[in-house]
Amino acid sequence: QRIHHELRPLGRNKRQIQRHQLRKKARWMMFHLHELEVVYEKEGDVKDGPDEFVSALPSSNARFLLYDHEFSTADGRKADTLYLFYWTPLNCNQRETIQYTQALPTFRDELPGVVCKTVTTHNDITDLIGGGGEESEEDPDDF
Repeated sequence: QRIHHELRPLGRNKRQIQRHQLRKKARWMMFHLHELEVVYEKEGDVKDGPDEFVSALPSSNARFLLYDHEFSTADGRKADTLYLFYWTPLNCNQRETIQYTQALPTFRDELPGVVCKTVTTHNDITDLIGGGGEESEEDPDDF
């Protein structure tokens, strides 16, 4: 069954994402698939760091995650990147992995300007956004 051709548009989720981008009320947002719809699940406080984000991830289920990564550039300017992480842990059910993989292009296309990354381990995420109490000063364009 090909999901991405039938996936429902984001609708109210898109409005919630846009509010998030404009007001910066949350550091991250988590979404799951329910039948043929991407559904908002939960979000993290704007003060959350990478460690809180990583600890909120399900251990064996795929998810779509938006993460607002703030960092300092080499010349000291504040900058941010909005990541769309496709979380598919190594022990995820194969059918679920396929469903999320098929839904990813439709979801990603509704979120212009995000940097999309597939991640399978906590280390994949902390390599991109930092963790362990350290703030990343890497420019995401270096990846």
